Amino acid sequence: MFPYRYNCGMHNTSFIEKVEDPENSENRVHYIPHHPVKKDSTTTPIRIVYDCSCKDKTGHVSLNDCIEPYSPMMNDITSILTRFRLNKFAVTADIEKAFLQIELHQKDRDATRFLWLSDPGNASSPLTTYRFRSVLFGATCSPFILSATLMKHFQENANETSSLLEQNLYVDNVLASFQSEETAMKFYKESRTLLAAGGFNLRSWSSNSEMLQNLSKAVKTADEDSVVKVLGMKWNPQEDTLQYAKNDTGQKKYPVTTKREVLRETSKVFDPLGLLSPISVKAKIFMQELWKANLKWDEKLPKSMQTTWREISSEICDALDIKINSFFGHVTRIIVDAHSLAPVFLTLFAVFRNSGTFFNMGMCKVCSQ
Repeated sequence: MFPYRYNCGMHNTSFIEKVEDPENSENRVHYIPHHPVKKDSTTTPIRIVYDCSCKDKTGHVSLNDCIEPYSPMMNDITSILTRFRLNKFAVTADIEKAFLQIELHQKDRDATRFLWLSDPGNASSPLTTYRFRSVLFGATCSPFILSATLMKHFQENANETSSLLEQNLYVDNVLASFQSEETAMKFYKESRTLLAAGGFNLRSWSSNSEMLQNLSKAVKTADEDSVVKVLGMKWNPQEDTLQYAKNDTGQKKYPVTTKREVLRETSKVFDPLGLLSPISVKAKIFMQELWKANLKWDEKLPKSMQTTWREISSEICDALDIKINSFFGHVTRIIVDAHSLAPVFLTLFAVFRNSGTFFNMGMCKVCSQ
C-alpha cells in the first residue's frame, strides 16, 4: 500500500515530464534524490521530498549550491497572528501545491531530473528518467519565486481583496479575520476568483463562521480537520481557541543534565505571540545562570541546577496545554509604573540581547504616569 501511494503521489500530477532521451541534452543536467515522508495530513498523507541539498561522496556541489538564495518577501508571523485574532470571524486557507503552479523555464528543467522505477511494485524494473516542468519544493530559490509571482499578480489586480491577501499571506497560507460574516463571505469568493485567475487554487478553508464553513463544505473546499495548523500553532474553529503544538519538553524519561541539553529543550518552544513569555523567560534566565557558572556544554549540571531545570521544564510542559481565546475581544489599555519594572527590564534585556532576540516595541506599549 505504501509504495502504491508513493507512486500515486508522483504520477497523479502534470508537474513532471518524461525525458525521452536521457543521454542527449544541450542543457546542464542534474539528478535529484528523493524519499517519502509520512505526514499527519488529510490532503497530503505521503509527501515526496526532493533533496536539492544532497551532495555525492566526491564532494561535488548540490543543486542548491548553484542557485542564488534570494530571500522571500515574507510577512511577519506575529503580525499575521495578531490580525488573525483581531476580529470576530476568522478564516484560514492555503494554496494547493503552490510551488508547482509556477512553470519552470525549458532550459532549466534538465537540472531537476530524477529517477523512478518503471514498475514501482518491482524493485528490479528498469529506471525511468523524469524532470520537473514546474518550480519544486526544496530548491533554495523556490520561496522567493513563489512570493514574487504572487506579489506581481496582486499588484496587477489591485483591489481590497488583493491587498488583504498580500498583507495576510505567509508562503502559501492565508490567515485573516473580519468584523462580519458577510465580509468574510465576500473575501472567500473574491480571493478564490482572484487566485484562480493566476492559476492557483485557494482551498482547505476553515472558519468560525458557520455560514462560510457550510459554503466551503458544499463546494468541497473545506479543511476536513477539526483542529487546524496555523503558523506553528493549532486553532479549533468550533471552540475558537488557539493551542500550542506539543513537544516533549519536560516529559523526557531521562533528566536533562548538561547546558547543551537545556538549550536544546528551551529552543523547542515556539511562541510567536509571546504569550508564554512569563514562563519561557525563566528558561532563558536559567541559561544565563549556566553561563555565569562557567559550565562547559557537556558538563553535568550540579544537582541544585538540575532540580531548578526540572521545575522550569515542568511549568513549560503544563503551559503548552493551555487554550487561548482566539478573538481578542475588547482591548483594555493597562497603565503600569515603568519605574517598578526597571529591574525586570534590565534582566530581560540582557537575556534577549545574549540570545540574539529583539523586541518590536510597537507591539507592546508601557505607559508611565
